Amino acid sequence: MDHAVEQTSPTQASEAIQVEIDGNVQDLSTVLYLNPFVAGDFSENPFNLDERKYPIDFRVPLSLMYTAEIEIPETFEVTSVPEPLKLSLPNKAGSVIYSVNAVGNRLIVNQVFKIRQTNYQANDYPVLKEFYAQIVEKDGEQIVLKRKGGE
Repeated sequence: MDHAVEQTSPTQASEAIQVEIDGNVQDLSTVLYLNPFVAGDFSENPFNLDERKYPIDFRVPLSLMYTAEIEIPETFEVTSVPEPLKLSLPNKAGSVIYSVNAVGNRLIVNQVFKIRQTNYQANDYPVLKEFYAQIVEKDGEQIVLKRKGGE
């Protein structure tokens, strides 16, 4: 499968690459499960403590954008994509928008993640922890493809 990825951050210019992937695809003969993230996913929640007693300092605002265009072979059809996600932290302190759209034989994956507020008090920790937990869960969801004519 062809996979084009664009990832940007405040300290990095836009970067586009084209790769063929095998590792992010689980082939079960007639069904393929695809993780659309070659890079830039949130696979682990950095806030994994039960509680926090000290403030959280991101030092700088964060802005990450992940865009991938995945070409699906003609022998497959898309049967399931993750539902879109739109989350915001209180007071517009941060947000994430995630979507996967099937357009013909292509999948368009977009994720925009922003942290605008750089300092949080210890009592804000549960909100940040849950915000990241939902992003990690969404980024772990698979796209399901079925071989045309398969049973």
